[in-house]
Amino acid sequence: MNTTRSEAPYTIFPAVREMRPGDGSFALHGELRITTSHTAIGNRVAATIEGHAGLILRVVSVEDTVPWLRIGAPGNARPAVSAPEHTQGYRLEVTPEAIVIVAPDETGLYYGSCTLEQMLATTAPARAVAVELQSVRILDYPALPWRGVMVDCSRGRVYSLEYLKSLAVMLSRMKMNVLQLYIEHT
Repeated sequence: MNTTRSEAPYTIFPAVREMRPGDGSFALHGELRITTSHTAIGNRVAATIEGHAGLILRVVSVEDTVPWLRIGAPGNARPAVSAPEHTQGYRLEVTPEAIVIVAPDETGLYYGSCTLEQMLATTAPARAVAVELQSVRILDYPALPWRGVMVDCSRGRVYSLEYLKSLAVMLSRMKMNVLQLYIEHT
């Protein structure tokens, strides 16, 4: 990461490659709109904002070849922020005018939304009255194409399908993309 611990406005896991604090902050309020090229990720971000700020934001889908998401005043224009060249990477910018995530692929857009979710979780407790995010520019991409864990299902506790599904969701929010189940015939 290109900032010192005291300069970083957010603690993100795993640590991002570059985080640069900016001036000002972005205030979430009910007149904002989420505009995105990927509806499912837009809906997920809307649900996260509703959980932390109690706001219901409208999601507007647009057709585009570049995955992006913008939270701000109504408008359908593609953000001027450029996507990083790295697969699974993303660029996330919070300015006083908008929050923007751009990525070269849908996976990167999802990982950017996971970072935004962590920023909201550390900035505001659930159902906060007013939520402001400090301005920041984040660039992140994984060092390895495959990141994950292996769970030994052959010994000890027998995991339920519900538990394994919840584990997969938790790991994906930490930007891990492999869940390997070790099963041994005994």
